[in-house]
Amino acid sequence: MARNGSGAYSLPVNSWNPAVNGVAASAADWQSLANDIATALTASVAADGQTPITGNLIMGNNKLTGLASGTVAGDSVAFGQVLSALSFLQAGTGGVTLNAQDVVRGLCVTPEQFGAVGDGTADDQLALQRAVNTGKNVYLTAGKTYRYTVAPSITTNFQRFGGPGVLKPDGNINGVLVTGGASGVELDVTFNSATHTGTAVRIDNATRVRIRKLLGVDVGSVLHVQQCNICTVDWLWATARTKGITWYGTTVLRSDVLRINFALLSHGAAEYGLDWDGNCHSLEIGYLGLVCGSGVSSGNAYGAVVRNTSGGTAPAVGKFNHIEIDYSGTHGLDIQAGSDYDISMPYILGSTGSGIKVGATITDFQVRVVGGKSRGNTTYGIEALGGVVLFGGATDLGANTTAETIGTVWTRSPRFAVDTTHHISNLSGNPLHSWDTNDYTAYDRTNNVLADFIGAVAVLSRSSARITAGVPVRMPTYTVAGLPAVSVAGDTAFATNGRKAGEGAGSGTGVLVFSDGTAWRACDTGATVAA
Repeated sequence: MARNGSGAYSLPVNSWNPAVNGVAASAADWQSLANDIATALTASVAADGQTPITGNLIMGNNKLTGLASGTVAGDSVAFGQVLSALSFLQAGTGGVTLNAQDVVRGLCVTPEQFGAVGDGTADDQLALQRAVNTGKNVYLTAGKTYRYTVAPSITTNFQRFGGPGVLKPDGNINGVLVTGGASGVELDVTFNSATHTGTAVRIDNATRVRIRKLLGVDVGSVLHVQQCNICTVDWLWATARTKGITWYGTTVLRSDVLRINFALLSHGAAEYGLDWDGNCHSLEIGYLGLVCGSGVSSGNAYGAVVRNTSGGTAPAVGKFNHIEIDYSGTHGLDIQAGSDYDISMPYILGSTGSGIKVGATITDFQVRVVGGKSRGNTTYGIEALGGVVLFGGATDLGANTTAETIGTVWTRSPRFAVDTTHHISNLSGNPLHSWDTNDYTAYDRTNNVLADFIGAVAVLSRSSARITAGVPVRMPTYTVAGLPAVSVAGDTAFATNGRKAGEGAGSGTGVLVFSDGTAWRACDTGATVAA
């Protein structure tokens, strides 16, 4: 037996082993002993490398020292060779050499490196926070779901947090909190939690925060921005139980510049999809879609509101470039406070209240609506209790009825502004009403009395009222053949080739005409106008 299986060698027992005085030893036993020793030596490692290894070498926590560097496939690798092979030389002038471990560590960390399980059941709160505390970018691993009961708090400047992994906040907590004056933080996060009742992303006391992606499936509220200067939302899609997006400032630190490039969300009952409150300045929206009251908690809900409940500086400077709101409570876009709002191409549909409502505290020329559609089913497409609403090419402003072009716009202000180039269009019936006791005058953007006002205006007043213009009013012009086939009694126009009294057929030089609801008639004769 050359070896006993554990590496120990023992001589075979025969007449030679153990040796006993006076006991004869046979030649055969000697030969057997010599053969066994030869076998054991053959199975040992030869110093000159002649012996091939036929099994694993058990080192017993010892080292192989003095190794040469390997040169071809199958060679052993020396430790120094490994370090050299894994080194990283930065390209460019002044680049230094680092080993690969240092390079990888400098890129990002994952929650798994700090003990996260990522199975959606274990509490990964400590692992998430420890990863954040490194100050390095935190990568949320694909295929992992991180459940936690305390929000990870980001306070380090220029830190990125996110990835394809899913966050599962449990309870009334923030999903992610950016605070402590952190600057330059970027988020790319996905939430999915049926037990979440807090806010998915809360930014409180930070600057220059960018949300590259916020995907919220089944969350409490979506985004709360407070005391943050310059926050950009590139892409947001969410379904929420309660609120959508809230933007606040405080008397200590106001919020300036919130830019939403794309946001589509549905939110719960009795809540706002967008709530812009006081001490905030400059909101710019590329696209905002609100489906109100159809979130996880359904019922009557509100669209967007601009207000000032904090008692501080009122909101100011809002650019709503494209908003689509489907609401079922109060109003679609309710502007209660502040100044300088541009609303371009709105598409607002509602089952109650007004599509767009402008509060009584808004001063002249501070809300401007250009184009689009706004329909409040039970009241008005646009309701201006104070201030001025400026329309440029506005269409389909009115009640949510089958006659979509019937628009009703109320204003308490004696001034109603109309762009001199783009007129109110596609409105029939009585598109504009005023119950103000003052004279009703149309003005242009520069506060000059409008000379080029086209459109029917009905003035309703508790006292006598009139339409006035500081310069001649220009009527719409048509040929007799081109006069609108459908008209409303009281419509007026100028027929460029219409005949005045005494002019012969084919020689009309133009006449002012009016409609009695059935035909266009020459104002000077009352007869049906003819060319």
